[in-house]
Amino acid sequence: MTFRVKHPDRLYIGGEWVPSLDGSPIDIVSPDTEQIVFRVAGAGPRDMDRAVAAAREAFDRGGWSTEPVLERIEAVQRLADALGRRAPELAAAWSVQMGGPTALASHVVGYGTQNLLDAIKIGREFRFEMNPQSAVATLARVVHDPVGVVAAITPWNTPIC
Repeated sequence: MTFRVKHPDRLYIGGEWVPSLDGSPIDIVSPDTEQIVFRVAGAGPRDMDRAVAAAREAFDRGGWSTEPVLERIEAVQRLADALGRRAPELAAAWSVQMGGPTALASHVVGYGTQNLLDAIKIGREFRFEMNPQSAVATLARVVHDPVGVVAAITPWNTPIC
């Protein structure tokens, strides 16, 4: 299986591929061959600030946080479907960059997609709004709404899990 990184010199921030402001390129070295298999853009503090600001802007004005729950679930389903279509390519990339056995690679990639499918199932069943009984009020209402942006450092060994 062959694959390529479409924009190895760029970061995806604010809906577009942009150059890094202060990150150095990162060499991805195969543990099997000790050869550089990819060189990708690295992100630094200003890039993280720019990404968080773009995510906050999208959250506040982009519509995601106000979309109906079912539409958000459908978007996550489209992501899971897209990952499923690219599973062989993602498995090959994982194996090359991690030095992991190719026989295990499809399972590792599958875990990430399965986690999304599990979240979809929970999202379809979760009660985002409810009116529980209250001993202190005639009407109580609990509403679960999106509240903000998270910057996360994901696991390096299985990043889509």
